[in-house]
Amino acid sequence: MPRRVYLIPPETDFTPVFRAAVRHFFVHFTAQPPFDIAVPGIYSVEDADMVRSFSAVDAFSREESGGSAARLGAAILSLVAGALARLPEGVLSLRVVDERIERALAAMRSNTKTPLTNEELAGIAHMTTNAFVRRFHEAVGESPQRYYTRKRIDTACVLLHSTGKSIGQVAAETGFCDRYHFSRVFRKLRGVGPSTFSRIHRAAGMGRQENY
Repeated sequence: MPRRVYLIPPETDFTPVFRAAVRHFFVHFTAQPPFDIAVPGIYSVEDADMVRSFSAVDAFSREESGGSAARLGAAILSLVAGALARLPEGVLSLRVVDERIERALAAMRSNTKTPLTNEELAGIAHMTTNAFVRRFHEAVGESPQRYYTRKRIDTACVLLHSTGKSIGQVAAETGFCDRYHFSRVFRKLRGVGPSTFSRIHRAAGMGRQENY
């Protein structure tokens, strides 16, 4: 809808349908713990100030000079924070994680290329494997390996969107044994294969260059 801001968390199944050409401004971002778990859905932010802020950033991004990259980045971060703050109560899970689980999460974030086993993660957390898996699920809401896989696919999305790397290269950099396994997991979590995801975002980038 015109003059609306929408937030769409990961793992939300949706298909946009346009009956006519429409101009839109979108920001793709990946939240870090403890702000990375949200209930799937499409959330409309009906806030006139927020809409004006997005319009201002849109205009700034289209300036002849291109504006300052640092200023534009800071403005977009402000928009994201403002939009998240306007989510309905209960959508965003603000979880408190104990230090042992936080160490494991940090290890996951820094080891997407060579994924760690539950035994290795438990060692980093200084826990037995069974105790670690149980405590991780209590704190995060899912198993360590499911969470880990989602984070690696998040990283893959960023690489596909912002680099010219091939699907095989992205698969290797996110710890998958081959592009076929990577493609299966990517499709399961994102609803489309990596090649389709990449093609959609390339088309969006071309449209942005033409319009801006």
